[in-house]
Amino acid sequence: RYMGELALRGGRHREVACAALEGGLERLLKAEPKDFASIAAVLRRHIGEAGGKAAAKAHYERAAQLVSGFTKADCPLAPAELHWLLSTSWNAGIAAYREERMPAAEEWLALAFRFTQVAPDSLMANGLKDEMRASYDNLLESMTGKPGATGSVWQRMRGYLREDGEAHYGRSPRGG
Repeated sequence: RYMGELALRGGRHREVACAALEGGLERLLKAEPKDFASIAAVLRRHIGEAGGKAAAKAHYERAAQLVSGFTKADCPLAPAELHWLLSTSWNAGIAAYREERMPAAEEWLALAFRFTQVAPDSLMANGLKDEMRASYDNLLESMTGKPGATGSVWQRMRGYLREDGEAHYGRSPRGG
């Protein structure tokens, strides 16, 4: 992490900085016990230096995978980090939607929903998840032309949401 920071401070050598950040991240991910605060800090910096949304998306997906085994009660990432991951991935999806890049919009919004699995209730207050779901349904309807969001895109999203609207991973939403 620190080598990456030093390379970035010089304003040059982005590739060197990203390689150093990646090396530091790999070490942090292999360490036991894991230092999730440091992992989140390196991921956030890596996302910022990725050089575009497409490159950054891999780091968001890595973060989503990292928290996928946890629940709201035991997620080791700080609420502020979860909020950042959730809101910036959602905003990337909304930006793609506005640019009429529907497949990219769907991918980013689905990725944002993955962070809702472990987001504390305080982040999802005041009907935020319902608003997110309605926006997502509107996107899917515009992609499929069918109300009720049917089709392969919706099927993938159904893997993330249970009937109660909670995000869910690793098994079918029906509990199988």
